[in-house]
Amino acid sequence: MGLQRFDVGNSNPTLNRNHIHSLEITIPEYRIQGRIASILSAYDDLIEANRRRMALLEQAARLLYREWFVRLRFPGWEGVKVVDGVPEGWEKATMGMSVRF
Repeated sequence: MGLQRFDVGNSNPTLNRNHIHSLEITIPEYRIQGRIASILSAYDDLIEANRRRMALLEQAARLLYREWFVRLRFPGWEGVKVVDGVPEGWEKATMGMSVRF
């Protein structure tokens, strides 16, 4: 649309609404607006479904971590001897990053 010509900022580009208020724009007919809205709505639905899916996966990861590394109920845990609070053969170590669960 060539809006750069209305830039009034020095170091930060700024678009002043007063400079573009009188510009004429073309608005698609109502049928096309409906199609655009339908497509955008489908994307909104997908985004929301993925957001819910991610929340469930994050919850599952937290529960799995808690079950395996806090309660020490990992696959085969029944036959493992615990020494100093950790399964035999494991060692306690400090991680170089901060992780919250």
